[in-house]
Amino acid sequence: MADISQTLLPLTTIFMLVFNFISAMILPIIQFLFGLGEVMFAKMFIVCILTIILYKAAVKIVKSSTPAFIVALIVSLLGIKIIPDSVFSGMMAGWYVFALLGVFIAFTLLFRTVWWQRRTIMFLLIIIFAAFWYFYQKDSKYIIIAIVLMIFLIFDSPIHRILAPLREIGEKREEIKAQIALKEKEINDMLASGTDEKSSAIANRRQEIKELIGEESKL
Repeated sequence: MADISQTLLPLTTIFMLVFNFISAMILPIIQFLFGLGEVMFAKMFIVCILTIILYKAAVKIVKSSTPAFIVALIVSLLGIKIIPDSVFSGMMAGWYVFALLGVFIAFTLLFRTVWWQRRTIMFLLIIIFAAFWYFYQKDSKYIIIAIVLMIFLIFDSPIHRILAPLREIGEKREEIKAQIALKEKEINDMLASGTDEKSSAIANRRQEIKELIGEESKL
């Protein structure tokens, strides 16, 4: 037993040195970005929610998933800087946190998101709420939230496999609406330029709109 203790002692010492070194590097960054104490967990929670939501807008501009995710994260981090700490503390103390979590879950269910980004954020949120419960207040709602997130994380793949056809229908419907809007704009532009309303060009576009409406009704 003594030999084992003597063997483990250097390993424990090395582990503590590495842990202290990493903590000395990371803690100042965390403090700068989120502060420390209760407000830190609240800010981390909001950043996670904002990042996954802003990502959908960013990816349309950046046209690439990973850079769009980074842009959304940076914007979220900048956004929490302009909100007073009292707002975050009040949000975590009340039941508003359930409403925000509901928005996050609904967003991931209704809109297509990248699986690793979605699961990473859910995993981080589980850690955040478990830590918040452990270090502060011991309020049962934080454990309930962590459990709900754990369930969604475990069943993430089957849930999104079931939802995939519904999302495809929604995306197809949006695509058809965009095409109809484009055809209507073309007709208006031609009429504005003096094209005869009874011309074949306008008639063809109206027929295309009719076909698109029929296609949308079948979805």
